Amino acid sequence: MWRKWLYRFQEFVGITERECQTIMILVGLLVLGSSARLFTKSSDLYDDAYYAELDAEFERLVARSDSFEASLVRDPEEEDFDTGNPEGLDLNKATADQLVLLPRIGPTMAQRILRVRRQIGRFEYVSDLLLVNGIGEKTLEVLKDLVTVVPDTSQGR
Repeated sequence: MWRKWLYRFQEFVGITERECQTIMILVGLLVLGSSARLFTKSSDLYDDAYYAELDAEFERLVARSDSFEASLVRDPEEEDFDTGNPEGLDLNKATADQLVLLPRIGPTMAQRILRVRRQIGRFEYVSDLLLVNGIGEKTLEVLKDLVTVVPDTSQGR
């Protein structure tokens, strides 16, 4: 019986028997795929808890990037920025908490500065900050007027 319908369709459209069979197979696959999609619940794959976890992670990352951007645009001339020394913050005596107050210096960068200071003994010049991974010419340009290196007077040179 289906061959009769197939033959009528073939005559009506004007295609070969092989082309007609191919079209019928494609239509059958389309119907099968649609019905399979209809019977599976996509909500089972991704429930609200899944999205809630992703949303929370996204919000955490956005807050972190906002605080990072705020540290980049902090004006060193602001009134609350005080190194305690009119000449600037001494790199050889500064603590991590003091270094974090500097623009473009976060907790990680402060730890890197302290690590380099321990490795080389002491900073001789402000430009020694270029030895710290993550501090380049632009950051040094921002920091050079805010920090200083007090000469070591304990050694007789």
